[in-house]
Amino acid sequence: LFQVVGSGCGMEADSIASDKVWVAHPSIDGEWVPGHVSARHEDGSATVTAEDGTEVKQKAEELLRANTLPDEGVEDMQKLNYLHEPALLHNLSHRFFRDHVYTYTGRICISINPFNWEVSTPLYTKDKLLKYRGTDMESNPPHVYAMSERAYKAILQRNRGDGGENQSILVSGESGAGKTEAVKIMMAFLAEVSTGGSPENTVAERVMQSNPLLEAFGNARTLRNNNSSRFGKFIEIQFDARSRMCGAQVHIYLLEKTRVVGQTQGERNYHSFYQLLRGADEKMRTACHLASAEDYGYVSKSGCTEIKGVDDAHEYERTRRAMEVIGLSPTEVEGSFALLGAVLALSNLAFEADEANEDGARVTEASQQWLTTAASLTGCEGAEELTGALCTRQIVARDEMYTVRLTVEQAGDSRDALAKALYGKLFDWLVSRVNVCLAAGGPGAAPAAKGSTSDLFVGILDIFGFECFAVNSFEQLCINYANERLQQQFNWDIFKSEQVEYEAEGIEWQYIEFTDNKDCLALIDAKPMGVMHVLNEESSLQAGTDDKFLDKVKANHQANKYFDAPRKLIGGFIVRHYAGDVEYTVAGFREKNKDSLHPDLAGLMKSSDRDLVQALFADNAGGADAGAAGASPAGEGKKGGGHGRRKAKADLHTVSTQFISQLQQLMRTINATEVQYVRCIKPNAESLPAKFDRPRVAHQLRCAGVLEAIRIARLAYPNRMPHLHFVERYALLAADLESLLGNARAAGAKGDKEALKAEVRVLLDRVVQGGALYQLGISKVFFRANLLEQLEGARAQTLGVQAIRLQACARRWLAQRRYVTMRAAAVRVQAAHRRHAQRARYVEARAAAVRIQAARRAELARLVFKRLRAAVAVEAAVRRLLAVRKVAAMRRQRASTTLGARARGRIARLAFVSQRAAAVRVQAKQRARAARRNYLVALAEKKEEEKMSSRLAKLERQLEQERIAREAAELQRQEALAAAAEGKVGGDTAGVAAALGPEAAAAAAAVVVPAAPVAAAGEMPQDGQPPLESSAAAVEAGLAGPGRFVNAAARALFGPALPRSGDVEGLSLEDMQSMLHQLIAERASDKKRFEAEKDRRKRAEEAAKESGRKLALLEHTDRVAQRKLKEVGDGLRQAAEERDELRRMLSHQATQVHELEKQRDVLDKKLSAYDDDFYKLEARNMRDKVKMEELARAKAKADEERGMYKTMLQASHERGLRERQELRRDALQKLEAMSKEVSEYKEEIHRCKQKLFEQEQALKARLRLEEEMTMYKNMLLEERMARVELEQKMEASGVGLPPPSAAGNTPSSAGTGGAQGTSPAELAGGAVGASKKLMGGIRRLQRKNSWGRQASGTTPGSAASSEGGRPPSATAFLKGVTSGFSALANDLADAALGTDPAVAAAANASTSPSRTGRPPPLRGSHGSGSPALGQSSSPAPSSAAAESVQPATPPAATEPGCAGSGGGEASSEPASTIPAPPAPTGTGHALAEEEEDDEML
Repeated sequence: LFQVVGSGCGMEADSIASDKVWVAHPSIDGEWVPGHVSARHEDGSATVTAEDGTEVKQKAEELLRANTLPDEGVEDMQKLNYLHEPALLHNLSHRFFRDHVYTYTGRICISINPFNWEVSTPLYTKDKLLKYRGTDMESNPPHVYAMSERAYKAILQRNRGDGGENQSILVSGESGAGKTEAVKIMMAFLAEVSTGGSPENTVAERVMQSNPLLEAFGNARTLRNNNSSRFGKFIEIQFDARSRMCGAQVHIYLLEKTRVVGQTQGERNYHSFYQLLRGADEKMRTACHLASAEDYGYVSKSGCTEIKGVDDAHEYERTRRAMEVIGLSPTEVEGSFALLGAVLALSNLAFEADEANEDGARVTEASQQWLTTAASLTGCEGAEELTGALCTRQIVARDEMYTVRLTVEQAGDSRDALAKALYGKLFDWLVSRVNVCLAAGGPGAAPAAKGSTSDLFVGILDIFGFECFAVNSFEQLCINYANERLQQQFNWDIFKSEQVEYEAEGIEWQYIEFTDNKDCLALIDAKPMGVMHVLNEESSLQAGTDDKFLDKVKANHQANKYFDAPRKLIGGFIVRHYAGDVEYTVAGFREKNKDSLHPDLAGLMKSSDRDLVQALFADNAGGADAGAAGASPAGEGKKGGGHGRRKAKADLHTVSTQFISQLQQLMRTINATEVQYVRCIKPNAESLPAKFDRPRVAHQLRCAGVLEAIRIARLAYPNRMPHLHFVERYALLAADLESLLGNARAAGAKGDKEALKAEVRVLLDRVVQGGALYQLGISKVFFRANLLEQLEGARAQTLGVQAIRLQACARRWLAQRRYVTMRAAAVRVQAAHRRHAQRARYVEARAAAVRIQAARRAELARLVFKRLRAAVAVEAAVRRLLAVRKVAAMRRQRASTTLGARARGRIARLAFVSQRAAAVRVQAKQRARAARRNYLVALAEKKEEEKMSSRLAKLERQLEQERIAREAAELQRQEALAAAAEGKVGGDTAGVAAALGPEAAAAAAAVVVPAAPVAAAGEMPQDGQPPLESSAAAVEAGLAGPGRFVNAAARALFGPALPRSGDVEGLSLEDMQSMLHQLIAERASDKKRFEAEKDRRKRAEEAAKESGRKLALLEHTDRVAQRKLKEVGDGLRQAAEERDELRRMLSHQATQVHELEKQRDVLDKKLSAYDDDFYKLEARNMRDKVKMEELARAKAKADEERGMYKTMLQASHERGLRERQELRRDALQKLEAMSKEVSEYKEEIHRCKQKLFEQEQALKARLRLEEEMTMYKNMLLEERMARVELEQKMEASGVGLPPPSAAGNTPSSAGTGGAQGTSPAELAGGAVGASKKLMGGIRRLQRKNSWGRQASGTTPGSAASSEGGRPPSATAFLKGVTSGFSALANDLADAALGTDPAVAAAANASTSPSRTGRPPPLRGSHGSGSPALGQSSSPAPSSAAAESVQPATPPAATEPGCAGSGGGEASSEPASTIPAPPAPTGTGHALAEEEEDDEML
């Protein structure tokens, strides 16, 4: 339809580009608003109008065009025509709301946490797992199962020698994105597919069952996730030569130990604490001295101790089972939980200032209980040792040791450091035990793997994602550094894959420039001035501080583009990471980097009484190496020698050094493997289902490096397509579509790549001008940026024309189907209406019939009931008689039963009373015997106690007497010394010597001088040295004074050989001083001996008391031991029997084991045969695999064709959207019009139904009227017969009707004729009676309306005039009948009585009855002027005539048919409605009346 013309850098985009684009939100980063191109300009720019009306002007090449997505979205986003951030977000959101959790982006699997178990559970069933077994990634929807299957296939290939490498799967994402669950899912897949069917291989089961242990001690609740992993781990799953799982190793990184001592508000400590506090049994609680969670500071100060929906007690049981699975003994399990209890007890230690010790810290009195608990659980000898280690420090300086008391704050830091060290080392020890259990060749491994190691493994890295919080510290710097290192590896893998594909396809390309974050990494870890190394240097300095570290970092990196330290940022710096800028606060960097435990505390833990604590602190005392055990990835421990030197050097390492070393080793391991990536995304911060926060997801995609990977992939030739696929997709752009497509498919079927490539080149020359826009590879066409989008736009326009034709046909078909449906609906409505009407008539008739039947049945039932009532009475009487007899028999039976029961009860009670009395007597005798025996034992014990008490009292009295004597002697000695010191000895030297003793008296005389007294005996100066100068001065003063004291001292020293006087002057000063020193020394020696004797006596007293108590206790214990000796002997005999039984059982089991070993040997031989068959099957599978690949290519070709047709319909969908909207509006308008027409039709139908109903009612009324007319006709015939009979009787009796004579005829003539036969009054009365009955029947019929109900208070004339529904002919008929019979009755009465001469005159005046009118009425009551019946206009009749008239008048006047004043009903009828007929004459009158009646009928 058109030709695509291109030149220069691309084709004209104006005619083929999509008008739908994405516009960045003006204020929200990561939010994109859909819009469209509203105008294009000559300079190549375009004006874009967003949905909110905002207009933005952009260059054509900068437009972010929107994709048209299929219903389920695009599974691999690299296949999107337009690939950029809003396109990724739109596709992920589209799939997220259709419950698609996983999406590929090349080799990256993006997993979005749905937070909905209804969505997640069906994704991980056993059937779903088997569906991915042995398939390619492209053959099934995206899933982490496909990533695991790809890794396992590489292991199989390496085992077969077909190449293949060890695999690594890197799982990353922020907290709550589902990393831990993804790792467990992939591990479950590998465990399922690699067990090999061996029941003895329990490694897979152990790997899965060790997860609860690591989660309990390494996971915690955060604000973002209820089960957040607070450490990184690399799980190395090992395989043997048969590709079966034979072992595993877990390597951990950077456990967040600061969480042990503090958490953010709303978070929790590690799960293990809460599981222990809520799930431990009474024995464990007692052993660990546990309280509730709210009583411990470390686990309750954040305000969150529970997680909704999580049962900590149940999780505690799972953790204990995991401990048993990895091989921990019960003692080790209890020791592990005891350390948790020690950490909890440390959390409640509080410190206060001790004023007596220069404001040093001491433990408060309220915390002494927790101190004792912590010391007991950590195995310290006493609480004092733990207090000293927490509150003091031993510092060695120049071979001298000083004790420094810590402040309250420093003591708290020491407590927290001990708690972190205990928990960190416990976690490392548990990981090491897990590794021992899961090691290749360890317990639970397959038999073939025992004693061997494996170099085949699949490593799964669950690492913390990029973190940026309000306050970022040392942990965030390490985490983000690890993510920077992994991002560098990620970028390099993507770049390397692009390079490999270009080289394989023979594409000429140049080096692709991509963002390399090596400068940012150098900022952090480069030597010697990287941030980490500067921090290590500052941490090693005693005078180092966090501020000095910050100053050094600023001075070294101020000019670095990845570093910033603005002035407004106090106490921190900014690092520009690949995912964004992060502000780090340096407060606490040094302490967290050192993470050291003081040697005093480390030494105390080493000397613990508990073996587990000694083992934890045996290797090193510092905390910097915490986490090193089990943390090195694959390859650690393979180098030998120099272990001791490396360990000594490692003790000096800091946390950052250890982390960098571990990370470097991890990167070496990853570089040696083939890497796959799983990026976990958290769709919203609230963890709610069906909520997709686009800005948050966009930020996570940037942090995960997905956008950078796409940018790298699209730098050179971002789009590529297989040759055949390109021809099949774009051949419609060329004129000779069929020729190109046929040649290309033929070449593809033959496998002629050159011919296929030639067809591709022909097509490219026709649709694209400019060879620089693409390159032809061996099997694919590579396009420059925007070229494929332009081709897609041209193809979409071409398909649009055909789509319009398809839409026209589809719209015609839809309209036709809609018409047929509406017509069928109308027919059904009409049929339903007719059915409803017929059913209503049927229901009415049926209801009437049911009522009639019910009445008849009721009548029959009453008759039957009356007949049965008599029988019921008889039956009641019979039943009463039988009941009376039965009650009498029951009463007799009851009385006999009661008598028998009472007799048996009396006998039983007597027997029971006698037995109970005998038992009571036996029990009483037995109790008396036992009481006497116990009394004798107690009496003997009491006597022994009295003896011991008397001995003890005697010893106490002796000690008290000796103490009193010593105190008296000491008091005398002190008084003598005091007297000697005051110079009151006097001249009796012998008396003083006798009182004090010769040596003491001499010492007192030597020391005390009157002029300058020195310190009292026994006192020493504070420095501890003897007062030589003071003693010399005292001696000189003594020599100068009286000499009796000197002589006494000399005699005390030299004995009686010294002269008493005169010889003292010959002593020199030196002799005097030596004498004095000797006295003082002897005095000090005596005092020490006295104190030692005092202490010895005190200890002797305490020993005596303790010996007494021990003696009593030993005697009591001996008695208890003798009582239990017999029980022990019985138990030993029983144990010996059980031992013999067990020996017999073991012998039998040994025989069974021997048989099982024989069976195992047989099975091993069979297994070897099976292995040979397996290798043969593998070879056959390889051949089948080649065939399957060919079939897969054919299937892929068919899928491409199907995708092409599907895309044709999808492209037409977009163009037809507006048309469908217009059609929808038109259809809505038409529907509204049709609704109005239907409403009118319904109203018309309602009116027709109403008319039909009225016609039916009129028809019913007409039928009733015909019945009434038939009745009236019969009545008229009867009346006619009666009139004929009356005339005959009158003629027979000679009485005729009055002839039409003149007015002079008088009633006297009638009276004369009446004397013969029947009197005229009787004949008139009979005629009036017959007429009355006839008129009454007519009136009763006339007063019924059309429904057959009696009309009240109406006359025949008024009823006929008021009922509009009755036909006019019926009304006239009734009116005529009523008037005719009324006139007939009046005429008969007047003629018979002769009371109305005007009738005769009227009869004579007229010759025939009038048919067009009515004669004037005979009488009226409304001023008509005609006389009424019984009245006359002539003079009053004679008395005889009056008498003859009066008897007949009252009946006629009182009946309803008469028109007199006394009639009840006739009085309300107007007289004018009853016209008078012409006067009848004999038989002719009757015939005339008959003719008139026939005419009326």
